[in-house]
Amino acid sequence: MTDAILRRLLPAVLILAAGLSLQAQTTMRLEVEGDVFLIPELHAAVVEGDDGLAVQMAAPADARQARYRDVDLRAEDAILMINGERVRTVEAFRTAFEAIPVDSTVKIAVRREGRMFLRAFPRMDPADAPKMTMRRVEGGSEEIAPLPEAGLLLRGDGRSISVERLTIQGLDTPELAIEDGDRLLAVNGEPVSTVPDAEKRYQAIAAGATVTLTVERNGERHDLSFEKPETRARIIRERRE
Repeated sequence: MTDAILRRLLPAVLILAAGLSLQAQTTMRLEVEGDVFLIPELHAAVVEGDDGLAVQMAAPADARQARYRDVDLRAEDAILMINGERVRTVEAFRTAFEAIPVDSTVKIAVRREGRMFLRAFPRMDPADAPKMTMRRVEGGSEEIAPLPEAGLLLRGDGRSISVERLTIQGLDTPELAIEDGDRLLAVNGEPVSTVPDAEKRYQAIAAGATVTLTVERNGERHDLSFEKPETRARIIRERRE
């Protein structure tokens, strides 16, 4: 499920989360410029480039439902046709894809390393499709890291870190008194100033243990504590230079 605003994207970083089940979540980070369409069956992002349509990212096979794990669609595959129709824009691909009846075969012609391939799979009922949440984040040059099970997004410039809420459909997160723009100072008492450092310290904390985030807001410090949920998300990052 995508938000209409995502059809008018400027260069931005997107955080994608596809809820596969109560036990599995896949979160993907990528940079796109322009329109984007998500193929829910494959958790793949289709974008426009100088040479036409391409797959920007596709989730690994084990992150998909069983009947879609053998579909070999990969990042950087060039998309030429869908069900016999030549497509050159994301909007044309979206229109053709959504016109295919449920349980009918979707056939996508791709080019990879100079060779042509046809990838086919049954179209899933949209009502049964994994809920896909997309978060637009301005400032692609910044350090960005999602902490999905905590419901947080970290952003930094190499000197300081700000915290924002990150909501992912189907994933319960702790209720924290975080306000967008809070400055993160420490994780469990250990000072942090860069996003990679904060992410590393957070990931090192065991599920079920207490996490205390020290944040600064309007010149005042606040300690926000919660029990770290079990990780049910896998982060897949891709950056287009």
